[in-house]
Amino acid sequence: MTEESKDPGAARFGNFINYYQFNPPENRLKFLPANLSNMLDVKNEPITVLDVGCNAGNLTTALYKKLGEGEEEVKILGVDIDSLLIDRAKENNTVKDDISFLALDLMSDSEEVMNSLRTFLDGLNKTRFDLICVFSVTMWIHLNHGDKGLRTFINLLCRQTRFLLLEPQPWKCYQTAARRMRKLGKPEFEKMKDLEIRGPGVEQGILEMCKEEGMVVEVEFGETQWNRKLILLKHGGK
Repeated sequence: MTEESKDPGAARFGNFINYYQFNPPENRLKFLPANLSNMLDVKNEPITVLDVGCNAGNLTTALYKKLGEGEEEVKILGVDIDSLLIDRAKENNTVKDDISFLALDLMSDSEEVMNSLRTFLDGLNKTRFDLICVFSVTMWIHLNHGDKGLRTFINLLCRQTRFLLLEPQPWKCYQTAARRMRKLGKPEFEKMKDLEIRGPGVEQGILEMCKEEGMVVEVEFGETQWNRKLILLKHGGK
């Protein structure tokens, strides 16, 4: 079935209610290596993961199973701006001891955000996450918060993790999102016209922000059917 026949409609923050119907977890997981948990080189378990924009938790759960294929202990915190999606994730969560879900807007009050993340990490005797996953979230931050907001978002993530698994949307996805809003008579993304990081260079611009925070590209796992790259970055020398 094509993407068009599963048209997700429009969601201003990417919080589609039927997201995994048109982009199931396997679309990403098939590109990730079986030894992903080993690549993280975690000295003190558990492997701690933050899944940003987790939606209803389907991919979060699948990622948990992927990372836990060996003997490693894994603890994941999934966060999303949409409390209804988080409620659904909690209802469907079958591994409550290892996966937690929290309604949290990482672009909201910085003290509240940091307190929420620290509470999770402190409970596991960790100071930062081993891995933060950002699957198709950067565009929504960019469209709603502009260049400055995107930089704030990237800086936050890079400073809270050892590894960053990033799937940035290319510029054509921005154009598609804007077109859907117009088609459905929704307010347009006002900040889009003022973006300086735009066009074919938008993905590279995001990677440059990561590099400015001391991250380096460890490996590029591949490109999904929607031409979105899966890139693993790590802190240089760490």
